[in-house]
Amino acid sequence: MPKISTYLTFTGDCDEAMTLYADIFGGTLTDRFTYGGSPMMEHMPQDFAEKVMHVELLLANGSLMGSDAATQGAHRPMTGASVAISVATPKAAHQAFARLAEGGTVKMPIQQTFWNPSFGMLTDRYGVNWLISSDTEA
Repeated sequence: MPKISTYLTFTGDCDEAMTLYADIFGGTLTDRFTYGGSPMMEHMPQDFAEKVMHVELLLANGSLMGSDAATQGAHRPMTGASVAISVATPKAAHQAFARLAEGGTVKMPIQQTFWNPSFGMLTDRYGVNWLISSDTEA
């Protein structure tokens, strides 16, 4: 069976964003490579030596991967897609939502809906769209 993962592209703040996501959702950051540690560095601007070429956040039921855009104009704001994540409880959903909303834009405040005890939509300060929900009513 195929495994689907989400791959996010950032404008130089991938390390900061992925560290925040690991802090919020748990999991383990792995496979972190910088451009400076790769053969690609000879084709990169000098200030990209410490930028992230690839990193993966391993979560219980999937993964979130990311990198910094290596070329001018390669990064575009996220449109037409969102990262949907469901956490164990409404309390955890509200906490995750509040952390992601810091410096971002709330599209729909987290609240009880007819389909879920906690659901909200936002774009975080890195330009990533999120759909946050909870698994249970506990």
